[in-house]
Amino acid sequence: MQGSQSDSQHDEVSLPGNAMPDGVTCIRGEDGSPQLINAKVAAYLATLSWFRKFYRRRVGYGIARGIRKRFDIRLRGVTNPTTTAIPILALNHWTDDDPAVLLAACLAMPSLVPLLRCSIHIMGEHTFQPGFMGGYVHKEPRWLSYLLFQTNISPFLRFSGGISVAYARTRLLTAHLHEILAHHGNISLKEVFKESPETYLPGAPAGIHVRDALKFRYRDALYVQHEFSIFNESLEAELWARHQQRIRDFVTHVAALADKGRVMLIAPQGLITRTGVPNHVRSGLHQIVNTMHERAEIVPINITYDPMMPNRPEVHVTIGKPKELPRDMPRDEFVNLTRRAILGDAPITMSQLAAEALRAMALREESKVRVAALKEQLLMRSLALKESGYTLIPDPSDASAFDGRFAQLLAYCKEKKFRVENDTLHIDPAVILDEKIHRSGYARSWFYCYNEIQARLMQDHGDFG
Repeated sequence: MQGSQSDSQHDEVSLPGNAMPDGVTCIRGEDGSPQLINAKVAAYLATLSWFRKFYRRRVGYGIARGIRKRFDIRLRGVTNPTTTAIPILALNHWTDDDPAVLLAACLAMPSLVPLLRCSIHIMGEHTFQPGFMGGYVHKEPRWLSYLLFQTNISPFLRFSGGISVAYARTRLLTAHLHEILAHHGNISLKEVFKESPETYLPGAPAGIHVRDALKFRYRDALYVQHEFSIFNESLEAELWARHQQRIRDFVTHVAALADKGRVMLIAPQGLITRTGVPNHVRSGLHQIVNTMHERAEIVPINITYDPMMPNRPEVHVTIGKPKELPRDMPRDEFVNLTRRAILGDAPITMSQLAAEALRAMALREESKVRVAALKEQLLMRSLALKESGYTLIPDPSDASAFDGRFAQLLAYCKEKKFRVENDTLHIDPAVILDEKIHRSGYARSWFYCYNEIQARLMQDHGDFG
């Protein structure tokens, strides 16, 4: 498989226009953004071969060990994917745990370890923003969110081969404001927005300045996507022109690295989903492939969570057959090909089946069901889906595996305060039908898994081999 490069080349990855503020021991950069580490220190550490090896190997294996304690990771599909072109590892994107789960899974496959050592990771622009860990990942408890909001992890992401990519037409408000601060200074937001600052920063005073708007009290508002049209006309034109150039630089830069044999790791869907409804596949990969001079093949990776289990949830990581990514294909066809590759053989889990069955009960305002009847219903549904060509985990034809997994489902229901008495499961319809985003940052498993299976049933089958 192509893509082997030396460790020294790995640290050459950088996106033009993403330079860190200068300084030696500062806690905040010149634009006032919080820093865990500044540009000169980061550049120096990147020259130390022992630090690169420690960071990539020791830290990577440490993360893998930690994630395996949290999830029971199961591998399926192609065990030794090979390709004659430049490989692009493309995975679906469900939760913030996906990168660590993928790392743990790949470290268990010797054929993928060399790829990880020389790969570049296409990461959303939001992950490089100061305060990302507190403003996006850990919003609860609030005291922890506040502490993490004072940090900037972007230098560490660059150490691991991360490259920032932004959406084509929108940016997070925090990204907009940091750019304005860097190019126009700490000006009043009345000079920035077309409307009152309070429209975008609830509770903000009319005369608030850019630096004050980047504080923790406006955390939730800062991590909302906005189009460029929210700014006054002259500023909108300037920001939009700079953003277009940023995207062109990104595509050219990544395509050049890929042409040199660097393996690309990308999530074509962009952001995670907090409700279980998968995001649309975006067109960035289409632009990169059409800019490359070398042939490219996609190695599809699908991550499917099975959360309704006591103790550790299962995660099924499926490695698919490499597929060539043709140039000059119309964008919509290319997007459909990519979506089918990464979602086409996602397995249907017991959690999804249970969420579908219990939601139907809750909509009928039923609050109890015989355990034997529920088990029979799930078994019949599994057999029908298998007959239609879907992959089921566990396989309904394996009675022992199915019985064991159903017992785990009942144990999970008990953990969630549902009662099992006299062979009858008592549920709370309000909990099953709850569609709110909770402190975890996601919807309840019942709603999340229900949306997953509905999306899966609308998706064509893939060819994972």
